[in-house]
Amino acid sequence: QALFSNNRFALSISKIKDNKKIMQLLFKNDIPILIHCDLGNYDNNTKYLKLITTFINTYNKNKIIWAHLGGLCKELTNIDHNFHIKIIENILKKYKYIYIDISWNIVLNIINQEPLQLNAYVNLINNYSNRFIIGSDFVGSNNKTYKHYKNDISSLNIIKTHLTSKAYINIFLGKNYINLYKLKYKVPI
Repeated sequence: QALFSNNRFALSISKIKDNKKIMQLLFKNDIPILIHCDLGNYDNNTKYLKLITTFINTYNKNKIIWAHLGGLCKELTNIDHNFHIKIIENILKKYKYIYIDISWNIVLNIINQEPLQLNAYVNLINNYSNRFIIGSDFVGSNNKTYKHYKNDISSLNIIKTHLTSKAYINIFLGKNYINLYKLKYKVPI
């Protein structure tokens, strides 16, 4: 939705199958795909839920990473956290190749609005720690510097201290990346 002002629009459900060739290529080469798909907006919290679930269901053998903690965005700060968590949990239970990316300081601000809300998300992350990854939603541009990048990454500290040891190893030490990309590295512990 952030790009709608730049003549970009959400993919229509009828166009999902048009991605078949690229998704087959990704599957054949065991390459994950990161999907930016907002869950909804202020007026309709699940406006794009059918879109993302149709995409996931259509390509359920592909490794799909859903960005922004399951589609949170600036246009969706009013969603009930328990409802949102249940959506993510249902998707993680149903589809074994779905991963959730938790980068972007806006997402972290949304989930940190109150302690109970943060605790609920941390519990979800701890319970499915092998399905979450982190990174940065930092986009290089002329007005962004390394200082902006460091600030973006440091915003992840609000959850880091609440994770179990297993979740910390999986997410912050990179075990999930190593497994996801089948890298020949060991977690630095």
